[in-house]
Amino acid sequence: MVDGVCGGSEASSSLKLILPTIRIQSALDQFAECRQRLPLITYREARDMTLHYQAGQQNLTAAQRGQLKALMSYVRLDKRVTQVLIDGHTDSDGARLANLAVSRKRAEQVAEALKNLGLDGAKVQVRAHGSRYPLASNHSEQGRAKNRRVAIRLVRDNESVVNSAHTNNKIKVK
Repeated sequence: MVDGVCGGSEASSSLKLILPTIRIQSALDQFAECRQRLPLITYREARDMTLHYQAGQQNLTAAQRGQLKALMSYVRLDKRVTQVLIDGHTDSDGARLANLAVSRKRAEQVAEALKNLGLDGAKVQVRAHGSRYPLASNHSEQGRAKNRRVAIRLVRDNESVVNSAHTNNKIKVK
C-alpha cells in the first residue's frame, strides 16, 4: 500500500494486481532454469574465503568441502577469475618446520579438492606460511583457532597481485 496510489492511504487501501496466467508456463520454466544456474555464493563471499581448522586437523571436513563446492559454483561462472591464491597457515604450537609442512599439506589439499571440482590447475597458486602471519595472538585457544586456516583469494583479470611482507597479498585493481 502506497500513499497516493488508487486514492488511498497506507493504513486503509491496498492495490490489487491481476496477472493473466495464459502462456506463463514457458516464462516460469525459464526463470526456474535461470535460478538453478546461479552460483551458491556471491563474489563478495567467494573473493576472500577462509577455512578454519581444529588443532591437529589434517583433512577437510564435510562442511569445508561444502564451502569449496559453493566457491566453485561461483568460479565456474565468472570468466574474469584468472588466479586462485591458496595460503596455508597454522598456529604457533609445535616446531616451525612441522607447522610449515602442515600448512602446505592443508593448502595443497584445498587446491586438489578445487581441481577435483573442476578448477583449472593453471590458475592455482599454493603457498605455505606455517605459523608466520598470525591473525590473532597465539597465547589463547581462541587466537590459535583463528590462526589455523587456509585463506583462498580470487584474483580477477583487472587485478594484479602485489607481494607484501604481510600475510595477505595486496590486490591492486588495474
